[in-house]
Amino acid sequence: MARPVDVSQLLTSLKGDKNGNRVAKNPLRKAKFLSKNEREALLRDNRNTSNNITVTEDVKLLVHNKKMVQDVAEQSEIIESVNKDEPSSISHNSNKKLKFNFDWQKSDDTLTDFKPLTSLKVNDLLKVKNVTNDGLGKIEESYLGRHWTQKAFNEMTERDWRILKEDFQISIRGDSIKQPLRNWNELKLIPNDLSNIITNDLHMEHPTPIQRATIPNFTSNGNRSVLGVASTGSGKTFAFIIPILTKLSLMPDQPRSIKVLEGPKALILAPTRELAQQIKAEAKRLTDLWDKHDYRVVSIVGGHSIEEISNELSDGCDILVATPGRLIDCLENHALTVGSVSTVVLDEADKMIDLGFEDQLTTILNMLEMNTTIKRGRRQVVMFTATMMPPIEKIARQYLQNPINISIGSSENTIPKIQQKVVYAPNDDLKFNKVVEQLRNTNPPIIIFINHKRVADVLAERLKKETRYNVVTLHGSKSQEQREKSLSALKTNKAQIMIATSIAARGLDIPNVSLVINYEMPKHFEDYVHRIGRTGRAGNIGTAITFIGEYEDEKTVEKLQKYVATENPLRNNEFDNRIKKLYKIHEAKSEYIIY
Repeated sequence: MARPVDVSQLLTSLKGDKNGNRVAKNPLRKAKFLSKNEREALLRDNRNTSNNITVTEDVKLLVHNKKMVQDVAEQSEIIESVNKDEPSSISHNSNKKLKFNFDWQKSDDTLTDFKPLTSLKVNDLLKVKNVTNDGLGKIEESYLGRHWTQKAFNEMTERDWRILKEDFQISIRGDSIKQPLRNWNELKLIPNDLSNIITNDLHMEHPTPIQRATIPNFTSNGNRSVLGVASTGSGKTFAFIIPILTKLSLMPDQPRSIKVLEGPKALILAPTRELAQQIKAEAKRLTDLWDKHDYRVVSIVGGHSIEEISNELSDGCDILVATPGRLIDCLENHALTVGSVSTVVLDEADKMIDLGFEDQLTTILNMLEMNTTIKRGRRQVVMFTATMMPPIEKIARQYLQNPINISIGSSENTIPKIQQKVVYAPNDDLKFNKVVEQLRNTNPPIIIFINHKRVADVLAERLKKETRYNVVTLHGSKSQEQREKSLSALKTNKAQIMIATSIAARGLDIPNVSLVINYEMPKHFEDYVHRIGRTGRAGNIGTAITFIGEYEDEKTVEKLQKYVATENPLRNNEFDNRIKKLYKIHEAKSEYIIY
């Protein structure tokens, strides 16, 4: 459809005749009958005229737009040149100290690498024609830059480091921190022959997240303390074994006679005998392969006499792995000296606290402070834990100096995933029936806690008679040999159920416990927390069932109800209403704030 004739064109087309009368020079100036052929010819003429007008106007508009684009390009180039010559006022002011100091790092500021689209050259964008997917990738790369895996270390920006930490869920807090390790060889923090053993012999192609974050800060940050929070099975053992060996390699090699005289250079504390032996095996695996240095690894755990331990230490020791109780026995009997220990590692500190070793830990750390040739502040203390709890924070504040805080994964991953069920069971027959019912739907291993050893023996005999489960017991009347035999049976699945008292169960290290049953509610509420902590570890989901009768301590039951209500990560805890009614427990009404 042709454009209508503009009014101004109609007015200007009017001209006067010889008599002064204005007559329109337009075919429509006088009514006239037109034939069909004449009408078609007139229509064709009008169309041609309109098209010519449209093309002319479009050309004018295109020229105008092109001029605007060129002006924008020139302005952007001028702005860019000014920015190069004069420092930005924003960056100048950013160095000023702010009024408020929040708990974050400067590197967390996402505005520092902000590059607005106005900084792009318009001419570069106008040159792009027929853009394909590869072309789009190049445009994106020119603006955002290459991925950190494609860059050299000196090309990494703050934005790249943030992306790397997000990729591996790494959080590092503290002053003068080192960036995470990208690969084993890049920073030359680890001796070349040791890194070759790690990649070629141990087939560890890439560091785990906890190793990436810990090794640089452990190895090259002086004697700074490190506090690492990561779940079990995350590679923590090599995260401290590799830095210890690296630091030992910087010291001159010593003959065995000097090693015997001075004692170990590194001390690793573990909560259980099994974990200590596992750490020793992993460390010895590395030292045997790295045979250019004659490093010796010795473990001090229960089950060995002081004479046997002294004989083991008589050949010298570079790295000592020990459980807290046995180490104190050796120190009190003067079986070894720890005066030259320059590195202390507390592995699975939360489990040591959970097993009641808090006092022993502080005793050992105080002994190290008193009997030492290492100046205060020159000893490096490193702590690893899967969960943070008040006793851990207390030890960290007292013995870790200006620590670097490393956390792997979200905070939700460090919370034990335990469903708590509190059931009303007023008599033993009802308790037993509920236990049997629960066993049908649960995979072993299972731990049943009681308060008295007589109840343990009676319950074990009844379960053996009325079910097909193999049951072992653990209480104060058992010898060390019987205790180890029961633990071995449960770990090797020769037994599916263990019945134990709270005191005898201290020091247990049984993986993958799916169910904990409090057949009898403990007298002290702290024991309840320790009991249910046997399940829901290392990211697994566990269940804890507690039977409550008519004659429990009212304050303990009230504490239990509050704990079940607040410690509910899976949002499926259960507390029997009959217990609330019996003990007159009234839940506080929640006040919701609606935004």
